[in-house]
Amino acid sequence: KVHSDKVLELFFKQHHPLFLEDGISHESMDKYEIMYYENSNRIVIPHRHYETGDIIGLKSRSLNFSDIDAGFKYIPMKIQDIQYSYPTYQNLYGLYQNRRTIQRMKKVRVFESEKSGMQFESFFPNNNFSVAICGTNMNQLQIDMLLSLGVNEVILALDKEFEIENSILGEKMYEKLERMAKGLRLYTKVSIIWDNKGLLGFKDSPSDKGVEVFAELFKNRKII
Repeated sequence: KVHSDKVLELFFKQHHPLFLEDGISHESMDKYEIMYYENSNRIVIPHRHYETGDIIGLKSRSLNFSDIDAGFKYIPMKIQDIQYSYPTYQNLYGLYQNRRTIQRMKKVRVFESEKSGMQFESFFPNNNFSVAICGTNMNQLQIDMLLSLGVNEVILALDKEFEIENSILGEKMYEKLERMAKGLRLYTKVSIIWDNKGLLGFKDSPSDKGVEVFAELFKNRKII
């Protein structure tokens, strides 16, 4: 389902301090059209179709403690009777905005969340070759989207799911990354961001600790 861009007129073009504190610049929020909805006290994250640029969904980050405590920190926007959700497995967040850079650099970095892509843009303005799967798995449709861009390297940069590398959680995460890589490495080189130096905390994205840690993890990525 496609929504008119006029829906964005309901929101303020306001950059919330919360995202600034998370290392997301004003310029990055402008690029990704991050806005604020006063009626429900939420940061609005528009999702555009990877190919056409049409708005297909609106995700939101609640600023209400009651929502956060109830587990509704990130949810699709609902305005009156319209639910702005969509099947995220049929899209890649940020691909529409970063398509040309990905094609030029012939590589793509795959994050879990939208916020990580915004942080990447803040670190390296106009050189953002990232997308977000908005989850923890990739499917064949998403793989085909990436391969169609002629990439010669896919970098899997998922959130860290372990504290100790040689642990059950560490093994599970590595196995998951191997499964994701299986559908890609027949066609392209696949590397992973793997923190074996304790640079990240549990559940951190590779971009959460700033540009220096981000660059170190990228430099030491592992071919899988």
